Amino acid sequence: MIIGDILIWDDFPYPKHGPPKPRWFILLGDSCNFNGDVGYVYLISPSKLVDQHILRYCEETDYKYMIFNKNDYGFKKKCLIDNKTGFYDDFFNNELIGNQDVKITGNIENEGLEIIYNKILKNHEDISPQVLNNIKSCFLSYCGMKNIE
Repeated sequence: MIIGDILIWDDFPYPKHGPPKPRWFILLGDSCNFNGDVGYVYLISPSKLVDQHILRYCEETDYKYMIFNKNDYGFKKKCLIDNKTGFYDDFFNNELIGNQDVKITGNIENEGLEIIYNKILKNHEDISPQVLNNIKSCFLSYCGMKNIE
C-alpha cells in the first residue's frame, strides 16, 4: 500500500455510527512513514451524501471540499471529502496489510493529494497538529511533494 491508495474495507470493524459495513478510504500515510514498523495509519473516508443542496451550499460558501465522480479512482458512487469528513488515526497499519477485507481500487496521484492536503486536511476539525505534521512528513518524504503548505 502507498499514499493515495483508494481502499474499500468490507465490514469495516470501527464504524463511528451503526453496524460494521463496507467503507471507502483514502490512505494518507502512517506514523512511521512506511518504514516497516507498526504505527498508526491515517485514513480519510469520503461521504456519499452528495446531492444538489450540498453542492449548492459548497459553491456558495468558502466551504473546503473535493468531489470525486463515479468511477474516479475506482469510486463506485459520486462522493466528497471535506473538513468534516470522517478521519481515522486510531488503528494500526498492520490491520490493513494482508487484511482480506481490504482491497485497493485505485490511487490518487500527487496533484490530487496536494489538493486534499491544502484544501481539506489543514482545515479539518478532527486532526491534531501532530498528526497533520506526520501526514505532511509522509507526503514530503514518500511522495516528494513540494506544493503543500
